[in-house]
Amino acid sequence: MSGRRLVLASCALFAAASCLAEDSAGLKLRRDPFAMPAAFRLDVAGNAALGRPVEPPAPPWSPHIRGIMAAGERSIVDLEGVMLGIGDRIEGYRLIKVEEREAVFQKDGRRVVLRLPTEKEQKK
Repeated sequence: MSGRRLVLASCALFAAASCLAEDSAGLKLRRDPFAMPAAFRLDVAGNAALGRPVEPPAPPWSPHIRGIMAAGERSIVDLEGVMLGIGDRIEGYRLIKVEEREAVFQKDGRRVVLRLPTEKEQKK
């Protein structure tokens, strides 16, 4: 009995599939069936965005250093025309260290090292 039901079910499934194949020849899909639904895309932190659009990550903060005067605690950095001393802040970044050719900034526990370009790099 169960073999007979299996044969009948297979025939019904085959007939339905062949009808769909004939009708779908000119049918265009409205969306990609393999694309992940927007509600389940992952945001940058890896959490489900659940209905909210996923925002691309912010570009890295990388202003250009125009000059450095390394003088210990009195060091000064010219950051795109803004003069900063140790402890000064710009766009939420605090200048924490100055060396001969680089300045170290920190924001939310993340460090950013900006380097003063060499003469060869400036000519490019």
